Amino acid sequence: TTDLDQRPAAKRMRASLMRYIESDSCAPSASVDPAAIRGLFRDPSVMERLGARPVGPISAQPGFPASHAIDGDPSTMWHSSWGDPDAAHPHAFAFALSAPTEITGIAYLPRQSGGENGMIGRYEVQTSLDGEAWRTVAAGSFRPGPDEQRVQFSEPTLARFVRLRSLNAVNGSRFAAIAELRVLLP
Repeated sequence: TTDLDQRPAAKRMRASLMRYIESDSCAPSASVDPAAIRGLFRDPSVMERLGARPVGPISAQPGFPASHAIDGDPSTMWHSSWGDPDAAHPHAFAFALSAPTEITGIAYLPRQSGGENGMIGRYEVQTSLDGEAWRTVAAGSFRPGPDEQRVQFSEPTLARFVRLRSLNAVNGSRFAAIAELRVLLP
């Protein structure tokens, strides 16, 4: 099933491509792997669908902006500044959703390259409706390693803002890094 009926521009583009492919004018000179083509037309991530955007003061190393942590691409990452000797834990990474949303937790994907540098150890998850008054809804420790880890809240929470606070790194470094961070929905 697709949602092309809700996306008229995508529906027209697909129809146009299909007409071209079926025509005598289509004479490709190179082959393209079907997986590469599917990758171009991926469904938007949950964070894209919810209009997520980074907010607040977020320490970031040039080339590793906060937007990389919610871009749906695990090969990119946000990394706290390593050039600033005063940038140490706790680090806070906050994002806003376009509207208040009931969430049941978060999924954290650590950096996928570079070993454990910046992998979050102890953490707090906080939510807010206005970006001013924050409530801690979960706390704990992430395991070392590159696998995605989920944090389930004790109860669903209505939030427009979500903040992950890194209290330390699994290897004791003063950095924090996130390949992907997303909310979990009921």
